[in-house]
Amino acid sequence: MARLADLHRRRAVAKKLRPSARAEHRYTMAVRGILRGVRQEALGWLAPKLEQLTRQDAPDGSGGAPPAVGRGRTDLSSRWTAEVERLAGEIAPKIVAPFDHLSTEVVRKNAQVARELGLDVRGQLGPHIQEFREWSQSLIKSAARDFGAQVAGVLDDPFTWGMRHEEIAALLKERADVSDSRAKLIARDQTQKLNASINSYRQRSAGVTSYEWSTSNDERVRDTHAANEGKVFQWGNPPPETGDPGDDVQCRCVAVPVIPELEDDDATTGPSGGPSEEGGGGSGNKGKP
Repeated sequence: MARLADLHRRRAVAKKLRPSARAEHRYTMAVRGILRGVRQEALGWLAPKLEQLTRQDAPDGSGGAPPAVGRGRTDLSSRWTAEVERLAGEIAPKIVAPFDHLSTEVVRKNAQVARELGLDVRGQLGPHIQEFREWSQSLIKSAARDFGAQVAGVLDDPFTWGMRHEEIAALLKERADVSDSRAKLIARDQTQKLNASINSYRQRSAGVTSYEWSTSNDERVRDTHAANEGKVFQWGNPPPETGDPGDDVQCRCVAVPVIPELEDDDATTGPSGGPSEEGGGGSGNKGKP
């Protein structure tokens, strides 16, 4: 019974250490909106120019596209890339407010749990947050540039030179859908990584030397992460296949601090306030600033 009660206590702590689902959703919508704005403005710039050019792209019956078509497409592709680069350069200030709102929520929630566990929450998080903010800006700008490169690939492909404008537009929509999926992945992954990083910083700054791995215990948890469930690892010496919780892309696992004094307490008594409503687990490749 004591072991079962202790398990419930640890899972209650793990739930509290996970980021707010509402904060993650809000940030995801913001990132998607920013990249959607870039795509709409860029494609709005491209549409009339491409439509005019495709009127000249009809095959001449010679078995290949006229040289003028290739030159026109190459020129348009070059100008398109420059336009996307201009728009990507305007992304950084747009992400500041959404990211700062997310980081405020993550820091607040983590500090609350840390206090309940008796951990010292003092420490300069400013530089740490700034590093993550700049990393997020870089990833989102990179996503915009990748979308630009994919569209440029369509424009440069001789296979498309004889296509109707509507057919090319369908290809561009496919690229836009891929870009939106990547925006969602970036936002969700950044939320989990920021949360994991703040949790790690708090624990290590407070002198906690080890943690217990906790997954979300659902079907989305990958096998390598499930194998870590309930095991204790040292900070600075993570399991080689997975890294620390949050290292892998979209990893929802959390590190529950191992606090000797807490382990000696009544196992039936969890942290004050009870578990929160958010859930979590593990998923992807490593990467963090």
